[in-house]
Amino acid sequence: MDIDYVTKNPNLETCSDRQLLYECWARPKNILKYQPLYLIQQYFGTQLGLYYAWLGFYTQFLSFIAIIGVICIFFGFFTISSDVPSNDICSPNGIGSQVLICPNCDYYCDYMKLSGSCIYAKITYIFDNTSTIFFAAVMSIWATLFLECWKRYHEEIAYKWKIRDIELEDEVMRPEFQYRNLQQRINPVTQHYEPYLPPIEKFIRLFGSGITVLFFLCLVIAFVIGITVYRVIMMQVFHAMEGNQFFQSQAIIIVSFTVAIINLIFILIMNYAYTQLALKLTDWECPKTQTEFDDSYTVKVFLFQFVNYYASLFYIAFIKGRLSGVPGYETDTPTGRKIKIDGYRLEECDPTGCMVELVIQLLIIMCGQQLANAFIEMGYPKVMQWLQRYHLKVLETKKTRRRRECEQRRRDLCGCEDQPKKLHFGITLYEQDLALSANYEQFLFDEYLEMVLQFGFVTLFVAALPLAPLFALINNILEIRLDAYKMLVTTRKPIPAHAKNIGIWRTILEIMSTLAVLCNAFVIAFTSDFIPKLWTM
Repeated sequence: MDIDYVTKNPNLETCSDRQLLYECWARPKNILKYQPLYLIQQYFGTQLGLYYAWLGFYTQFLSFIAIIGVICIFFGFFTISSDVPSNDICSPNGIGSQVLICPNCDYYCDYMKLSGSCIYAKITYIFDNTSTIFFAAVMSIWATLFLECWKRYHEEIAYKWKIRDIELEDEVMRPEFQYRNLQQRINPVTQHYEPYLPPIEKFIRLFGSGITVLFFLCLVIAFVIGITVYRVIMMQVFHAMEGNQFFQSQAIIIVSFTVAIINLIFILIMNYAYTQLALKLTDWECPKTQTEFDDSYTVKVFLFQFVNYYASLFYIAFIKGRLSGVPGYETDTPTGRKIKIDGYRLEECDPTGCMVELVIQLLIIMCGQQLANAFIEMGYPKVMQWLQRYHLKVLETKKTRRRRECEQRRRDLCGCEDQPKKLHFGITLYEQDLALSANYEQFLFDEYLEMVLQFGFVTLFVAALPLAPLFALINNILEIRLDAYKMLVTTRKPIPAHAKNIGIWRTILEIMSTLAVLCNAFVIAFTSDFIPKLWTM
């Protein structure tokens, strides 16, 4: 993916690596060009170079699947007029105008005609049609193919960067491990004393950390239950609004949007709080090496983020509407169990299914998360840059004033009467770089986590939102250039680090790829209308 920018632009031959990267990587005009990976690796180090190589490869791979997703949506638009079920529901003379549906709630809801779900039926067909089933199968193959092709591409760049056969030296102990562990034992290899953490103490630390993580996972599940209660209450409130036909007819969509927004806000707040806690928990565990520290921290945060982001989606896709029972029955029925919350039945799906709610939830959480991350990554450094520019301007003024005072004292001592020169002393480049925002220790981890979670949105629920790959593609194209600008202009250069691969993230991606096959199969089987339509044909 490297391009020899220097040979194509002779004026860049005298530029520094940083200037070259800015001209050939960070500028908006390069948004659709390949990244100068070799130059990135030379300037930022192998670890960061591998991340941008993986991100560029992933983005390039998304372009193919994004086109198929758009085709599926267009197929739904152009064939909606020939869809028999939605036409029967929406037609004035169809079955939708004749069939009455049981109330969605026990107290305020009234019987409704099936034709009241006309809009939901149309939207459902656009996202849930025959091509979507084909797309879900293709996505399962795509996820596996992406990982296999990445392994091949990784070997290629490892050979080019001469890191393929490099054996990393044995890692040294973390200073925190040496400082906290006063017990020592003789190393059987080196025959020297070294800090030692007894197995019992290590087990206690891991157990305490695991219990804390489990508590926060339960907290997320409790929030999902709380959101379910909110859904039930708000549905009752909207249906109790006599004379307001809009709220009564559009209650499901309104509640779905508000729930998705509340859920997104909760996710972002919990992300920040839990990330800080996970860092302290991992530090309390006192891992021996930096690799052990990074792996432990990664597992904690990813496990929490997985539940935090996907719990509500799994609830809508596989649980909602299956525990509400039948109106009028106070006990379980042969068709399913009945669970009540404070006397209210759990909410039902629309007669056309839960697909519309799943699409809304997925769309808001995925796009909202990407927008929030983009604002945090660029907004905060930009604000800090403005403050630093003001600080540098003040520093420059003080520096010039001091030099003028020194020049005036020199003139007074030597008795010079010539006109004083206008002195202006600027800020040096290293002073400007020192004033930039420093990258925090786990910044690369957050970059990987954002992309892996996006990979989950793209692969796990693509049967519900075929446009997810397109949104991911657009986000990543912008992400690469925004990151480049941030790394070169608004933050200090991170300390270059060596790496042979992307580490534990490859294992996580393989697990996500396997889950994608199962999740899409379950969405087609339990949430999509494909199986019922196939059965009745």
